[in-house]
Amino acid sequence: MTMSKISNNSELGFAVLDSTKTEERRRWIEMWEAWPNHEPVAHPGYLELFAKAGERAVCAVQMTAGGGVMYPFILRPLAALKWATNSNLWDVTGPLWGYTGAFTWGSGVDLSESYWRSFGAWANYESVVSSFTRLSLFPDETLEFDGHRRLLQPNVVRYLNLNEDQLWMDFEHKVRKNVNRARRDGVEVAIEHGDDALEAFMNIYTQTMLRRDAPKGFHFTPRFYTNLLSALNPMIKIFIARQRDRPVSVELVLHSNRHAYSFLGGTLEPDFPSRPNDLLKFELFRWARAEGLSDVVLGGGPIPEDGIYRYKKSFAPTGMSPFFAGEKVFDPATYDALIEQRRGFESIRGDSWTPIDDFFPAYRSGE
Repeated sequence: MTMSKISNNSELGFAVLDSTKTEERRRWIEMWEAWPNHEPVAHPGYLELFAKAGERAVCAVQMTAGGGVMYPFILRPLAALKWATNSNLWDVTGPLWGYTGAFTWGSGVDLSESYWRSFGAWANYESVVSSFTRLSLFPDETLEFDGHRRLLQPNVVRYLNLNEDQLWMDFEHKVRKNVNRARRDGVEVAIEHGDDALEAFMNIYTQTMLRRDAPKGFHFTPRFYTNLLSALNPMIKIFIARQRDRPVSVELVLHSNRHAYSFLGGTLEPDFPSRPNDLLKFELFRWARAEGLSDVVLGGGPIPEDGIYRYKKSFAPTGMSPFFAGEKVFDPATYDALIEQRRGFESIRGDSWTPIDDFFPAYRSGE
């Protein structure tokens, strides 16, 4: 795939940077460092964690004198699919975890029209059929998506534009009760560093995912964590709640210069009665507020209005933010042909296949 050809001919400095190429990766990191927000999801080291064999961590960028655009994504070869092994086509997706889109900053000309025109030309040149991304919850920080936006479900954001007393009273009553219970039971929360902190986090998180029978995508290897810390160490905090010096609840938090993200976490089941995670989240909010961050993104749940979602909502009863997927088909005829190719492949194997409603791209449905 020769991305540089279309990049060099595009207007206003548009380029598509590939993290596997040393010079392009250097340019990508330089641009990320020049961006005031420093969103972790846009760093090549973060994207690389979610790129499978044969996939590429890529960023479509455009610069002006007063700012720029960064759209990080993963480029996937359709030839990796068992029913499309002879294909020379590609598609685009965001990382499994994280909110993306075409992040933009600075002053100057409106880049929307020129950026998406250049992006579409690149996609057509490189035989990219479709793109999918989980869009940022903060539309003021991204270009308007050039495609279909599909509403998924609300996500919970704990905004921090309150003083500490107001923040405390903005929780549901049960949260305040649980925080006080944790304190009475001797739970203490701190940001911890080093191998011991990472080991404590991995131990509790792994036990939590096993207890919940979480899907494969929720389980990570030790190498995943060490690579994450290597790439983004200043933007990562490990919060640990301890009871009599024993770790009982943990949370790995990613943050930019504006937002914090509750990334991964867990609590030991025998310690539920002491409510250590309620206190941990409260201390996370206090830390983020002291650091001058605008908010803490708690996310949603696997199923709308499930127990996980309601638990998060208890910390921000009015902090609901609409969460959209961005979907774009660059080549409708090829997109439809791929659906029929998949249908024919499954039929030959004796299977009846129909795309799941609202799954995008449809030809990958049920993988």
